[in-house]
Amino acid sequence: MELLTSFYYPNNKYREKELTFTLINNLNKPFITKIKLLITNKDYMLFKNSEIIHHNNFNKIEFILHDSIPTYKYLLTLASTFENTIICICNSDIEFFIDNIEILNMLNDKTCFFITRHEGDHNTNLITNFGGSHDAFIFKSNSLKSNLQNIDLTYIDYPQNTPGIEALLTIFFIEKLNYEIKNPCFEV
Repeated sequence: MELLTSFYYPNNKYREKELTFTLINNLNKPFITKIKLLITNKDYMLFKNSEIIHHNNFNKIEFILHDSIPTYKYLLTLASTFENTIICICNSDIEFFIDNIEILNMLNDKTCFFITRHEGDHNTNLITNFGGSHDAFIFKSNSLKSNLQNIDLTYIDYPQNTPGIEALLTIFFIEKLNYEIKNPCFEV
């Protein structure tokens, strides 16, 4: 699976540590083969001086320079250009815990996973509660490409973390793209 996510340097040092911690942990996951990292030029300059560049799996990162917070219109268009891969669009603070990677075999050309976010404690890895949002969307890139043809994406031209965007994406994937949405959170 490849991730399509963003990275930025917030003013809050605690939040910066959380984002860095998440990225490093996702680099360590053997089932994540590549991380396509959207980043601004300013943040890229800071990133080049970070400890992450010395990480053993740093070669998994592919930088995509972008000038602002990406919208879902941009993210889906970009994801549809990747060839023959399972792609996950996710927020920058999403770390994956998948015990059984075979769950991804449930994906077909008309299936998308909308993964429920669970809040955790980074010190104990204890999942504390259901956060109520879907911050990760997994699908096959080639099926997205064929399903997006002649579809107006204005409906989802909103940045990540926009309140209510998950509801719009749910409607978009079901009604416009004719996907079946699954949320296998007991396995993922």
